[in-house]
Amino acid sequence: MEIRNKIFEFKVSLDKDTYRVFKIKGSTTLYKLANTITDLFDFDFDHLFEFHSKKKTLFGIRECYELKLPADMDLALNPDAKDVKKTQIYKVFEKGKSLTFWYDFGDDWEFDIKCKSISNANPQEVYPMLVKEYGVAPEQYDYDEEPES
Repeated sequence: MEIRNKIFEFKVSLDKDTYRVFKIKGSTTLYKLANTITDLFDFDFDHLFEFHSKKKTLFGIRECYELKLPADMDLALNPDAKDVKKTQIYKVFEKGKSLTFWYDFGDDWEFDIKCKSISNANPQEVYPMLVKEYGVAPEQYDYDEEPES
């Protein structure tokens, strides 16, 4: 079976006490992966985001995938980043590889995402599929704050 048709199992963590384990098709785009992660943590999917490596190279470059905006918006976050809508999971991840999913640059949510395994699809399973949920997801927005005057 081609790698693009395999199933990738990920562990996505906000901290050691809050994580989700799920399976998803390797042919899925990073854009849909981001949407799946936000769904699993009960977040709205309405902010800019990127996936990036924690390590930089000798020249300060790190692996980065982001949501590309239309050119007329004049907001290039990282001109060297690849487009999440055009990049599939199987082209980025291998077993054991980790990236950071940085979501909502204002509230600064950082999820650690690690590929735990790659396997053949099970015809009885529907993907994406939640395997394990540990800990309570935090509220995405803190509505208890008083508005500034």
